[in-house]
Amino acid sequence: MKKNLLVTLVLFAVIFHSCKKPDNNTNPGVYATYSSIDTIFTMLQAPSKFVTFDASAGSSFYGSSGTRYVFPAGCFQDAYGNIVSGIVQVEVKELLNKGDMIFTKALPLSGTNSLISAGEIYTNATQSGQQLYLAPGASFQANVPQGKTPVPGMSFFSGNIIAGAANNVNWNAKDSTGTGSGAVIYNGDTIDIISDSLHWCNADQFMSNPDFQTFKVALSVAGNLALPSQLNTYALYDTVKGFWTLGTFPSLSSYSNGVYSETHVPNIPVHFVSFCLINGKFYGGVTAAKPVNGGNYTIFLSQVDPTAFKGQLNNLTD
Repeated sequence: MKKNLLVTLVLFAVIFHSCKKPDNNTNPGVYATYSSIDTIFTMLQAPSKFVTFDASAGSSFYGSSGTRYVFPAGCFQDAYGNIVSGIVQVEVKELLNKGDMIFTKALPLSGTNSLISAGEIYTNATQSGQQLYLAPGASFQANVPQGKTPVPGMSFFSGNIIAGAANNVNWNAKDSTGTGSGAVIYNGDTIDIISDSLHWCNADQFMSNPDFQTFKVALSVAGNLALPSQLNTYALYDTVKGFWTLGTFPSLSSYSNGVYSETHVPNIPVHFVSFCLINGKFYGGVTAAKPVNGGNYTIFLSQVDPTAFKGQLNNLTD
């Protein structure tokens, strides 16, 4: 009798397990639904790290990606110009990978010019909810690891916030007020960024003599689904942290019926990347190429997990 009861319980467990509904978090091929692509960007943007310390003493600490920040004693002032003492909260964020740059909407671009980046840094400071600033003559330092021999020729850039679907930061040699400045120092396998103001800063350089090509990139969606109006498509340069946003600047490229006509990507190894939402599902695709004049390339988009897709972009060669 006990043996028959045991067999019955085992059969019931097997049948119950086979009838369970798929779990979106554990079963491959089952993906979540999202209300908008902005939800994806918010979900995948690079994380901030918040650190508190005594402003009178200063502090040195590491960010989320191994960057070491140094804030000297007495470097902060309030909106009235008073030197701040007591506990302050400092927010730091570093963008060292291509996926982080894309989904934080902080691409290394200066107007219509592609930049080569050694790493982007965001900093902010408050005390009791009030905005703080660096005092005149003060600066902070961010020691950004490169993971290899640093690319020579980097210099300091400040980032200005702009409105844009694909990129919210525009990089310039100094900020829009003309007061932001800094320096880049090479230190072995690390690049030290020194800035006299908070918010966005970057170690960058313009591409020298880019051999721009004229070619086309087509999008193809699994299941022959219709493409949405909001697309995010990029050329990611393989050997450096450099980008171009396809179809963004009408004078340099165009988009029509799933095809980009491009004239502003150099003849170097790249990965073409595109992603979007279709019926609330995240679709993405990556295609390796070396653009040449008259070339035709295709990005095949399929339903993927957005976090895994970002990880794929972060692992692309640079």
